[in-house]
Amino acid sequence: MSDEEDFFQAISNFIKGKGGPPDAHSAIVSLGEDFDPEAFAPPKISHSFKEFGAEYPVVRNALKKCRFHDCLAILSGMTTLPELQSNAYRLDVLIHLAFIYAKGKNRPQPAQIVAWFNQLDKGTCGRQEDAAEDVFVANVTFEGDTNRVFEGTGEGNRFYTQLFLSIVEHMPSNGPYLFLKNAIRAILRLSEVIADRSGLPAYCVGETVPRAHIGKPDQNFLSEMRRRVIFSHDELASLGISIDDLAPFIIQQDSIPNLADFSMGHTPLEAMPITPSKDGVIVFLPACIGLAVRHFTISYCLRTGMKKEIEEALIRAYIAHFANEGVLKTFPPPLQTQRIGNQTIAQLVKEIDSGRYLHLLFVFDNFDRFEDGSFMTSNDTDADSELIGKCINHAYQGCSAKDGFREGLTIIVPCGWGRFFGAGLQENPDHWRSEMIPSHDLLTLHHTPAFCVLDLLKILDARDRFEALGFGFIYGNGLLNLYGLLIVTES
Repeated sequence: MSDEEDFFQAISNFIKGKGGPPDAHSAIVSLGEDFDPEAFAPPKISHSFKEFGAEYPVVRNALKKCRFHDCLAILSGMTTLPELQSNAYRLDVLIHLAFIYAKGKNRPQPAQIVAWFNQLDKGTCGRQEDAAEDVFVANVTFEGDTNRVFEGTGEGNRFYTQLFLSIVEHMPSNGPYLFLKNAIRAILRLSEVIADRSGLPAYCVGETVPRAHIGKPDQNFLSEMRRRVIFSHDELASLGISIDDLAPFIIQQDSIPNLADFSMGHTPLEAMPITPSKDGVIVFLPACIGLAVRHFTISYCLRTGMKKEIEEALIRAYIAHFANEGVLKTFPPPLQTQRIGNQTIAQLVKEIDSGRYLHLLFVFDNFDRFEDGSFMTSNDTDADSELIGKCINHAYQGCSAKDGFREGLTIIVPCGWGRFFGAGLQENPDHWRSEMIPSHDLLTLHHTPAFCVLDLLKILDARDRFEALGFGFIYGNGLLNLYGLLIVTES
């Protein structure tokens, strides 16, 4: 690569979170001349699918000439390729664009599929793709059966889905609950069969770095992609699945006339990842099956007036999960919850070293505002921030009053269902720190053989020393990210 290409690659890496910010001096040295920084400003990011269609007009116009079901089946099958795990973003965009524009009569050709994929490496899609951060496929259990689900790009997908499966499993198997259970059982069965057709073992890891381009596939590629995600009526019957059972997850191409106005991560397709075909159905977003199960369960309970019941059931599921799995190398007694207004918390305080205290603060999310935007909503950040601040101060007062107190750490553990959880953390008391870590990351640390609770203090001590020297840290994935860095540097 030339010096100029190196420079642009550095900018690309920074935009994708893979490097530090470029500075003007480095740019001048790389290019050998002065330049206007505004000239290197990245183009505007597309958000709605209307904007994606405008950004990629060649792809949009080609899709208009192609048959919907053929485009959808091929692109959906490509999401099951482990070598394209880190390209999930652009494949999801292509699938949504196919839903909006593919209304022609031509069958897409291999060269077209390759060209569409490769063109999306430029602009928004290429910039939004990042390295895969989870396994490609994972197991969930429901009513004694194990099924493989695709992790997709949703953080903690398998973890949250399993929590909801545990909730539904404990519901009665009659009346309105039977409809819920039959639907979930059916879509999980399809997920398992897709993973089997694709030859994907549980917990396999695909390509962890996004591919910029792919080459022309062999002549069997298109038929193989279709085979993975299309189910005929006869195949459904042989699996013991009825269309009625799948109905909550089925959507027609023209069901959402304003689909182009939606944005990635907030579309009806993600909650309904199946569409009817001439002879059966196509599972066009296999990686959204876990999210679809959660969305359907929450929606069904809210629609039938069971908001309080599903919130209480989620809390019980978390308590049972931590009791069975343990927390940070310990197996404490079942968490005792506290209800404060509209919020529910649980707390544990433990001396982990002489004079050093760990305060675990579990904050349980509710389903307020779910109907306003489902997984794109967030918790009540103001109320939760205030409560978290009071809990930290209370823990500090109790621990700092003890003889030999040296320091303390509060780990805030959001116990949610997959939406964003935010909190503005106040300034900590002297000799006290606070960090937030999602429940599934907490369990990952717990199950990491080499992990020791005191490692948390080591990580934060090292970070604070670097920051005191003027270095900044960007770690979007939180403490687990920093612990991974610790492992790499010490190995």
